[in-house]
Amino acid sequence: MRKFSIGEMARICNVSIQTLRYYDKIDLINPAERNPENNYRYYLIQQVFQINIIKYLQYAGLSIEEIRRTINLKGDVLADFLTEQSQNIYD
Repeated sequence: MRKFSIGEMARICNVSIQTLRYYDKIDLINPAERNPENNYRYYLIQQVFQINIIKYLQYAGLSIEEIRRTINLKGDVLADFLTEQSQNIYD
């Protein structure tokens, strides 16, 4: 499975490298792998979805703690929550 450097992931997700480092620091989303020799962070393509959810929820005005709880939701529960947040944004 292809891994993306922090710079590549930042470009893919349209966020700064500093943002990804911050998310890692506060344990919001961690890299899939970290090289023990140089501490470089590597991400998987599946993590793009999680990062985009985080960005969306920040836009919706949720706190970091609310986002942390939300990104751990699965399936229909997550879909329902995102639909509700979308309605809140556009109301």
